[in-house]
Amino acid sequence: LGARDHRGLVVDAGVFAPWWRPGMLNDLGGKWAVHARFEPDTADAFYARIDALVFPSQWHETYGLAVREALARGLRVIRTDAGGQAEHPPAPGVLTFPIGAPPEVLAARMAEVVDRIEAGAPRRYPAGPVHSISDQAEAFLVLTEPLVGRLSAVA
Repeated sequence: LGARDHRGLVVDAGVFAPWWRPGMLNDLGGKWAVHARFEPDTADAFYARIDALVFPSQWHETYGLAVREALARGLRVIRTDAGGQAEHPPAPGVLTFPIGAPPEVLAARMAEVVDRIEAGAPRRYPAGPVHSISDQAEAFLVLTEPLVGRLSAVA
């Protein structure tokens, strides 16, 4: 991203050992820091600190909690084309790139977000379309009804 004036937080979600080591982020430009893994009760504080969530993935995911939390808060999201929210339609502020794309594609999407922020784009968007777990369970039951008959979701 060059010498732009931006900051980045990389969440270290390692359970038994850190994923990130000193120096791994030095070539990214801007100011980067590793943020310790957070628990659900501190998620609001974490998401309040960021303007965009970057969620690159190498596989199709049907339930990306980090992406859903960001969309529910109206944050910008940069994600792979199915990473973290395969069943959701595009939302304002969501930029995608193909799974397996070279790093330059992700860098271009990140630069686009920084450009938008520098140009005065809104810090938050209307909350994106996030399906609840109950809605997903009901959709699954409807989908499987022809195979197993009508079941009811556990409340």
